[in-house]
Amino acid sequence: CWVIYKVLFSLKCLILFFKGPRKYCCTQYQKTAVPVKRLKSYTVQDDYCKIRAIIFKTVKNRPVCANPDEQWVQEAMMSVPNYIFKNTFALLSVKTLRTDKILI
Repeated sequence: CWVIYKVLFSLKCLILFFKGPRKYCCTQYQKTAVPVKRLKSYTVQDDYCKIRAIIFKTVKNRPVCANPDEQWVQEAMMSVPNYIFKNTFALLSVKTLRTDKILI
């Protein structure tokens, strides 16, 4: 029993090490739309969080949690000056149409 416990504990430590520390998770959505001119970037909330959310960063570096199903959120995602897509393996910066280049 003791050996199994040690092995399981070691595996858990390895998983946490490779996943990194837990980051900020939204627990509720912003109730009102935020003007696009106040937003500078966004990330897609990680899968380990309880709700699906888009986390916008304002020009004052404050997080705004938004429901990805809402129309204003989808429009803001297309209008924000620089997109930041985040997943487990990569962080990719993509410029908007205004710069004539889009990476997908």
